[in-house]
Amino acid sequence: MGMPTIEAFGSRLAASRSFDAALDLLAEETLGLGLDGVDYAFLPSIRLLTGGWARGPIFARNFPSRWQAGWMKHGLFDPILPLTYRRGLPVDWQAVRGNLPLSDEQRAALEFLESGMGFPGGITVPIHLPGNRFAFVSGVSRRAGQEWTALSAATMVPLMALAHTFHHIVATRFPAVVGTPPLRLTRREIECLQFAANGNSAPATARLLNRSVDTVRRHLKSAMAKLGAKTIAQSVAIGASCGLLDVDCGPLPHAPHDAR
Repeated sequence: MGMPTIEAFGSRLAASRSFDAALDLLAEETLGLGLDGVDYAFLPSIRLLTGGWARGPIFARNFPSRWQAGWMKHGLFDPILPLTYRRGLPVDWQAVRGNLPLSDEQRAALEFLESGMGFPGGITVPIHLPGNRFAFVSGVSRRAGQEWTALSAATMVPLMALAHTFHHIVATRFPAVVGTPPLRLTRREIECLQFAANGNSAPATARLLNRSVDTVRRHLKSAMAKLGAKTIAQSVAIGASCGLLDVDCGPLPHAPHDAR
């Protein structure tokens, strides 16, 4: 990809009217490179107060439906993202799979990316920012083996240019999405979300907390608004990815409508 194309991409981003529209443009460019999907995330800090690695809400295009359900479980053991925290250059997922000692949980996370999501190939571009902030863009592919090796070699540099251009412009254009302060949910909001993550309905949570159902639903709706989510399940996914919740290896909570 030559500089004129990057300049054109930047101009189109600068004219976009929403973050979603900007992400659509990024997806269009990555498809043009031969990649099958793309994601983007911004983290106000790469470390949690507990000392663990942070995770943030991931915005994706051309990913399989309900991919977040499986990633709630496997993303806790993602071996790729912690590696990008330590590097300035893009990380080829194939290199992680073949060259690093991995735990069983980390191998399961990579297996989910390959078999559960259909993306054996991927490149994650780290974007290190002042103040311990961090962003990344990942381009993913259904190709594997030598086909992926060739595609990775051809797309790594242009993807890096796209990633940095995308972040630079959306951080200026849409600060509500990029550059927001750490999420601040109340103790009760986190508690209600945690019960939802464990599969409890709003009435069941109300009984466990000795509160009214309306009170629980009010806390859940408040948490949804703060997290920018549209359903309880999405709230749980975002809360877990930000390190606010402990999500076990069971199924997703079946309570997307309990806040009503």
